[in-house]
Amino acid sequence: MKRVYFSINGIGYGHASRLLQLIKLFLKKGYAIYVSTYNEGYIYLSNYFKNIFTTHGINYYFDEEGRLSFKKTIVYGLPKFLIVFPLHLALEIRNLKKINPELVISDSRFSTILTSKLLKKKSFVIVNQLYVEIPRIAPMNVLLRHLKRLSERIFFELWFWSCNKSDLILIPDFEPPFTISSNTLAVKSPKDLKKIKFIGPLINVNNNSTQNNFNVILIMPSGTMQERLIAIKRILQNIHPLINSNIKFRILTGLHKIKKITNKNIEILPWIKEEELTNLISEAKLLILTGGHSSIMKAIVNSKPMLFIVPRAHTEKQKNALKISQLGCGLMLYLDELNPEFFKNSVNEMIQNINKYISNINKIKQYNKNIEILNTMNINYE
Repeated sequence: MKRVYFSINGIGYGHASRLLQLIKLFLKKGYAIYVSTYNEGYIYLSNYFKNIFTTHGINYYFDEEGRLSFKKTIVYGLPKFLIVFPLHLALEIRNLKKINPELVISDSRFSTILTSKLLKKKSFVIVNQLYVEIPRIAPMNVLLRHLKRLSERIFFELWFWSCNKSDLILIPDFEPPFTISSNTLAVKSPKDLKKIKFIGPLINVNNNSTQNNFNVILIMPSGTMQERLIAIKRILQNIHPLINSNIKFRILTGLHKIKKITNKNIEILPWIKEEELTNLISEAKLLILTGGHSSIMKAIVNSKPMLFIVPRAHTEKQKNALKISQLGCGLMLYLDELNPEFFKNSVNEMIQNINKYISNINKIKQYNKNIEILNTMNINYE
């Protein structure tokens, strides 16, 4: 039996949820699967599989307004990273030597790309962000701007160099011009495009999806637990003008240690499995998101318009939400600028024009070719 080793970025649930579909596909084809992850990726996948390899995690840090704090991330996160990253390298080398897989698939994990190259293993990297823009809200002088650009360039060079060490760079997104993550993808030269393949969304689809038969709005914040809770708190502070409306709000917390809470027309839900999540998305009229890539893919595949409440200074989420707005598939608001009247008007505007948004989303879906993922990877599974 051929062995495939999955190494998954564990920050938030997004990377784990999209790789879950790919893991199931490989299992269906008869492969032996091994999984390595950490943090919330480990919590998520432990609900489906046993004996997952795990280690110390890496985190980002946010302020009370939900803004990514570059300063806190450097002060608290960098020292930990300098300790944890060598540990990741050592553990990945140990795992790969012990398992000896025929194929290594890394979702946005630098350590696994390097170790698979070192051990001469066939490897693919799945990634939706190649260029990382350092968040900055306050005005910058010339020196700070120069240092920011230099830091971004150095990180891009390192990250792209490592991704380029893999046999293929797989983008779980739609092909241009409908690539949602287009503003965070970059290449150094045209020849690099030979390694890049767009494999489409890795999303579970409800084939019995309903269209707009329910006045349900599903709130799906993404990211770390800290990010999600900040977003939920801010939304709950501004939702009261719609409390007595005919709209039912369902809020996904992603938390395991709470029970379902119902208050008037608001349901607050604990962590749920992917199959149940797919059903909830199917029942919703529209989704309220914070800009995570995997959540956007789920919305598009299920033809659901999107209202974004984006944390300021999270550049990837901002750019994802901006692209959706430009494509006419949703609206974007900033989390720290949210107020009750603005929230109510945005929700009402989207409901009144729901068919326009759905039509634009369906244009993207029709353009996407249903690519056979394993064939794209050039894998012989017979």
